[in-house]
Amino acid sequence: MATTESAPLTLRRLEDHLWQAADLFRNKVSNQKDYILALLFFKRGSDLYKEETQRALEQLGEAATDELARDPAFHVLQVPAGHTWDDVRDTDEALQGKALNDALAAIGRANPKQLAGVFERTDFNNKMALPSDDLARIVEHFHELGPLDSTRVSTDMLGQAYEWLIAKFAAASGKGGGEFYTPAEVGKLMSGLLEPQTADRIYDPTCGSGGLLLQCLARAAAQGVNVRSLFVYGQELNPETWAIARMNCCSTAPATRPRSSSATRWPRRRSSRARSSRRTTS
Repeated sequence: MATTESAPLTLRRLEDHLWQAADLFRNKVSNQKDYILALLFFKRGSDLYKEETQRALEQLGEAATDELARDPAFHVLQVPAGHTWDDVRDTDEALQGKALNDALAAIGRANPKQLAGVFERTDFNNKMALPSDDLARIVEHFHELGPLDSTRVSTDMLGQAYEWLIAKFAAASGKGGGEFYTPAEVGKLMSGLLEPQTADRIYDPTCGSGGLLLQCLARAAAQGVNVRSLFVYGQELNPETWAIARMNCCSTAPATRPRSSSATRWPRRRSSRARSSRRTTS
């Protein structure tokens, strides 16, 4: 069922739409989850950027120019000109895969601290797996969600949708290679036991998709702790899961922790510098 721009977007509707996207990718790529979350991240980022740009123009008043409104001070993430969701959607169908790859790569370069290397595991221009007409249908499917800006989709709702989709894929694929999915309810319990305090450093050596660390940030915010003072560190061996953790953090942390882009680190490998006052394992 398509979602119109005026219709409210509920969590259930968002979840159903994402799972329908999985059907569109089925038997085409093995890592469907990575492709779905990349598209969701891209559309959300583009829609937020458009919303932030409009807000900046209103704040600047008579001095407003498009160039000033694109200043990084007004935006959580940078979306380079010519690489927005609308730009990709308006691209000729035969070139849409390349446009998607180029847009994600450009966003990664524009936001290196948050997104360096995150979009290297997806190839939307692989026409053997994703013929142009199939990819066009997938893009339109996501477009039917309508705007994913802050007025229609809160960061809490987006975070829940991320966790729900990850849990669905985990249940469908089972446990393999020593990987286990930690239910969100367990993460919530553990964050309550940790009870993060001001200036704490929290380290998860097996962070997976980052759910536990985000639960700690949410717990701190709910308890009135200055979340800008917190540092969270995550380590993840699986490159695909590491990329999802980055996207999850960037999509759901900014509302509670604006400095997350510079203070949150997700090292791929163990580092002696990643010390914390509170260590937990998801």
